[in-house]
Amino acid sequence: MRLDADEYITKDLADEITVFLPNVSQEVFGLYIKRRVIFMDRWMKHGGYYPIELLRIWRKGAALLENIVSVDQHIVLRQGKKALLKHDIVDKNNKDLLWWIDKHNAYSTREAIYSICVKYKIGKFEEIHSSILGTQEERKRFLKSNLYMHMPLFIRAVIYFLYRYILRLGFLDGAEGLCWHFLQGLWYRFLVDAKIYEINRKIKLYNLSLKQIIEKYVF
Repeated sequence: MRLDADEYITKDLADEITVFLPNVSQEVFGLYIKRRVIFMDRWMKHGGYYPIELLRIWRKGAALLENIVSVDQHIVLRQGKKALLKHDIVDKNNKDLLWWIDKHNAYSTREAIYSICVKYKIGKFEEIHSSILGTQEERKRFLKSNLYMHMPLFIRAVIYFLYRYILRLGFLDGAEGLCWHFLQGLWYRFLVDAKIYEINRKIKLYNLSLKQIIEKYVF
């Protein structure tokens, strides 16, 4: 089972796991769990951010972590069927906003490098299967790879924010939700695009190789 340091299991989920695991079918190799994000002590129920279904429990040897530099890493199930548990894990970070911004600034560099690598087909990545008809994470990866990443830089960040905040009712999450959806759905995505733009600009301006640029950013 994977559980991040800023996550915890609800009592309902603990009880469900205790009952479910001894009786799980031999055909099931991975269990998906819904993640509930708490930001500024408020549950982000809207904006397409709940429920987020993630593979978090799997049989030994049946799964591995994606080999990508992007922060958007998932556990990849290599065999067997999947099942979804009813209850949640809770993602609640108790550190302040300055820490959150510093963390996501670093994340945006990794995301920009990943986008450049995908564009120029650099490296081989072990990734989850991308399918519009698959699991929630497979659908999201399909939309990201086949729609979002082909949209114009900067404009796509604005469109994504409006989609989350207006169409997916993110405004119902109150002032905390405005901070969350703006920072995570617009500021962060815009920062990624700005770094992609900077990388491409330096490649042309200074005649640097892509390898040199990536080494500068990553190392």
